[in-house]
Amino acid sequence: IGLTVVLSDITERVLAMRERTESGMFLITVILSLLTAVTVNGIILRAYKIDPYSELFSWIYMLIMLVPVVLYIVWTKLPFKDFGVTLDNWRQSLYEGALLAVGLFATGFALMWLLQPEGKNIWDSIQPSRLVGQSALLYIPHTIIQELVSRGVILSVMGRMFRDYSKWVPIGLSALIFGF
Repeated sequence: IGLTVVLSDITERVLAMRERTESGMFLITVILSLLTAVTVNGIILRAYKIDPYSELFSWIYMLIMLVPVVLYIVWTKLPFKDFGVTLDNWRQSLYEGALLAVGLFATGFALMWLLQPEGKNIWDSIQPSRLVGQSALLYIPHTIIQELVSRGVILSVMGRMFRDYSKWVPIGLSALIFGF
Protein backbone atom coordinates (compact mmCIF):
# COMPACT_ATOMS: atom_id res chain seq x y z
CA ILE A 1 0.00 0.00 0.00
CA GLY A 2 2.83 2.41 0.91
CA LEU A 3 4.61 1.83 -2.43
CA THR A 4 1.40 2.49 -4.36
CA VAL A 5 0.94 5.82 -2.55
CA VAL A 6 4.57 6.82 -3.22
CA LEU A 7 4.32 5.86 -6.91
CA SER A 8 1.03 7.71 -7.22
CA ASP A 9 2.58 10.81 -5.64
CA ILE A 10 5.62 10.64 -7.93
CA THR A 11 3.41 10.20 -10.99
CA GLU A 12 1.29 13.18 -9.95
CA ARG A 13 4.38 15.34 -9.45
CA VAL A 14 5.87 14.33 -12.80
CA LEU A 15 2.59 15.13 -14.57
CA ALA A 16 2.39 18.49 -12.79
CA MET A 17 5.98 19.32 -13.82
CA ARG A 18 5.24 18.31 -17.40
CA GLU A 19 2.10 20.43 -17.42
CA ARG A 20 3.96 23.44 -16.04
CA THR A 21 6.78 22.98 -18.56
CA GLU A 22 4.28 22.84 -21.43
CA SER A 23 2.49 25.89 -20.05
CA GLY A 24 5.78 27.75 -19.69
CA MET A 25 6.66 26.92 -23.28
CA PHE A 26 3.30 28.27 -24.37
CA LEU A 27 3.84 31.46 -22.37
CA ILE A 28 7.23 31.96 -24.05
CA THR A 29 5.56 31.34 -27.41
CA VAL A 30 2.90 33.98 -26.65
CA ILE A 31 5.55 36.52 -25.66
CA LEU A 32 7.59 35.79 -28.79
CA SER A 33 4.39 36.04 -30.84
CA LEU A 34 3.65 39.44 -29.33
CA LEU A 35 7.13 40.62 -30.25
CA THR A 36 6.80 39.16 -33.74
CA ALA A 37 3.37 40.73 -34.21
CA VAL A 38 4.62 44.14 -33.13
CA THR A 39 7.59 43.86 -35.50
CA VAL A 40 5.53 42.59 -38.44
CA ASN A 41 2.86 45.21 -37.84
CA GLY A 42 5.53 47.93 -37.76
CA ILE A 43 6.84 46.74 -41.10
CA ILE A 44 3.32 46.56 -42.55
CA LEU A 45 2.51 50.05 -41.31
CA ARG A 46 5.64 51.55 -42.85
CA ALA A 47 5.49 49.64 -46.13
CA TYR A 48 1.77 49.77 -46.89
CA LYS A 49 0.55 52.83 -44.99
CA ILE A 50 -2.33 50.93 -43.34
CA ASP A 51 -4.32 52.81 -40.72
CA PRO A 52 -3.44 51.14 -37.35
CA TYR A 53 -7.04 51.71 -36.19
CA SER A 54 -8.60 50.01 -39.20
CA GLU A 55 -10.33 46.63 -39.25
CA LEU A 56 -7.68 45.32 -41.65
CA PHE A 57 -4.84 46.10 -39.26
CA SER A 58 -6.75 44.66 -36.33
CA TRP A 59 -7.40 41.40 -38.19
CA ILE A 60 -3.78 41.09 -39.34
CA TYR A 61 -2.55 41.54 -35.77
CA MET A 62 -5.04 39.04 -34.37
CA LEU A 63 -4.29 36.42 -37.00
CA ILE A 64 -0.57 36.69 -36.26
CA MET A 65 -1.38 36.08 -32.58
CA LEU A 66 -3.79 33.24 -33.37
CA VAL A 67 -1.22 31.00 -35.07
CA PRO A 68 0.70 29.96 -31.91
CA VAL A 69 -2.56 29.54 -29.99
CA VAL A 70 -4.00 27.14 -32.57
CA LEU A 71 -0.70 25.26 -32.74
CA TYR A 72 -0.71 24.96 -28.94
CA ILE A 73 -4.27 23.62 -28.84
CA VAL A 74 -3.46 21.05 -31.52
CA TRP A 75 -0.17 20.10 -29.82
CA THR A 76 -1.70 19.51 -26.37
CA LYS A 77 -4.53 17.36 -27.77
CA LEU A 78 -6.68 18.62 -24.91
CA PRO A 79 -10.43 18.93 -25.45
CA PHE A 80 -11.73 22.38 -26.35
CA LYS A 81 -13.66 22.36 -23.07
CA ASP A 82 -10.33 22.75 -21.24
CA PHE A 83 -9.91 26.07 -23.04
CA GLY A 84 -13.33 27.42 -22.18
CA VAL A 85 -14.94 26.44 -25.49
CA THR A 86 -18.18 24.68 -24.71
CA LEU A 87 -21.86 24.90 -25.52
CA ASP A 88 -22.85 24.31 -21.90
CA ASN A 89 -25.40 26.94 -20.82
CA TRP A 90 -25.12 28.72 -24.18
CA ARG A 91 -28.68 30.02 -24.04
CA GLN A 92 -28.17 31.61 -20.64
CA SER A 93 -24.81 33.07 -21.71
CA LEU A 94 -26.32 34.49 -24.90
CA TYR A 95 -29.22 35.99 -22.93
CA GLU A 96 -26.92 37.54 -20.32
CA GLY A 97 -24.56 38.87 -23.00
CA ALA A 98 -27.45 40.43 -24.93
CA LEU A 99 -28.81 42.06 -21.75
CA LEU A 100 -25.38 43.45 -20.92
CA ALA A 101 -24.87 44.74 -24.48
CA VAL A 102 -28.27 46.46 -24.51
CA GLY A 103 -27.57 47.97 -21.08
CA LEU A 104 -24.16 49.27 -22.12
CA PHE A 105 -25.53 50.63 -25.40
CA ALA A 106 -28.36 52.40 -23.56
CA THR A 107 -25.92 53.82 -21.00
CA GLY A 108 -23.60 55.08 -23.75
CA PHE A 109 -26.49 56.62 -25.62
CA ALA A 110 -27.75 58.31 -22.43
CA LEU A 111 -24.28 59.71 -21.71
CA MET A 112 -24.01 61.04 -25.26
CA TRP A 113 -27.42 62.66 -24.82
CA LEU A 114 -26.49 64.24 -21.49
CA LEU A 115 -23.03 65.41 -22.57
CA GLN A 116 -23.89 66.70 -26.03
CA PRO A 117 -22.74 70.25 -26.71
CA GLU A 118 -25.44 72.86 -26.63
CA GLY A 119 -27.05 73.45 -29.98
CA LYS A 120 -25.87 70.10 -31.37
CA ASN A 121 -28.18 67.25 -32.30
CA ILE A 122 -27.20 63.84 -30.90
CA TRP A 123 -28.07 62.20 -34.22
CA ASP A 124 -25.28 64.16 -35.90
CA SER A 125 -22.76 62.27 -33.74
CA ILE A 126 -24.11 58.81 -34.51
CA GLN A 127 -23.13 57.08 -37.75
CA PRO A 128 -25.76 54.38 -38.32
CA SER A 129 -23.70 52.79 -41.10
CA ARG A 130 -20.90 52.07 -38.55
CA LEU A 131 -23.40 50.40 -36.21
CA VAL A 132 -24.77 47.89 -38.71
CA GLY A 133 -22.21 47.96 -41.49
CA GLN A 134 -19.09 46.04 -42.30
CA SER A 135 -17.30 47.14 -39.12
CA ALA A 136 -19.98 45.68 -36.88
CA LEU A 137 -20.08 42.40 -38.81
CA LEU A 138 -16.29 42.06 -38.68
CA TYR A 139 -16.25 42.91 -34.99
CA ILE A 140 -18.38 39.92 -33.93
CA PRO A 141 -16.00 37.11 -35.03
CA HIS A 142 -13.04 39.23 -33.96
CA THR A 143 -14.30 39.45 -30.37
CA ILE A 144 -15.13 35.73 -30.26
CA ILE A 145 -11.57 34.87 -31.29
CA GLN A 146 -10.15 37.39 -28.79
CA GLU A 147 -12.17 35.83 -25.99
CA LEU A 148 -11.09 32.32 -27.01
CA VAL A 149 -7.45 33.39 -26.87
CA SER A 150 -7.55 35.54 -23.74
CA ARG A 151 -10.16 33.88 -21.58
CA GLY A 152 -9.82 30.36 -22.86
CA VAL A 153 -6.29 29.46 -23.79
CA ILE A 154 -4.20 31.97 -21.86
CA LEU A 155 -6.29 31.73 -18.68
CA SER A 156 -6.28 27.92 -18.76
CA VAL A 157 -2.50 27.88 -19.29
CA MET A 158 -1.98 30.34 -16.42
CA GLY A 159 -4.33 28.26 -14.27
CA ARG A 160 -2.24 25.15 -14.88
CA MET A 161 1.05 26.97 -14.34
CA PHE A 162 -0.02 28.62 -11.09
CA ARG A 163 -2.48 26.10 -9.70
CA ASP A 164 -0.77 26.19 -6.29
CA TYR A 165 -1.40 29.95 -5.97
CA SER A 166 -4.51 32.03 -5.45
CA LYS A 167 -6.99 31.93 -8.33
CA TRP A 168 -6.34 35.66 -8.82
CA VAL A 169 -2.73 35.08 -9.96
CA PRO A 170 -3.70 33.37 -13.24
CA ILE A 171 -6.61 35.79 -13.74
CA GLY A 172 -4.32 38.80 -13.25
CA LEU A 173 -1.56 37.42 -15.47
CA SER A 174 -3.94 36.51 -18.29
CA ALA A 175 -5.52 39.97 -18.09
CA LEU A 176 -2.05 41.54 -18.21
CA ILE A 177 -1.06 39.46 -21.27
CA PHE A 178 -4.39 40.29 -22.95
CA GLY A 179 -3.80 43.97 -22.22
CA PHE A 180 -0.45 43.86 -23.97
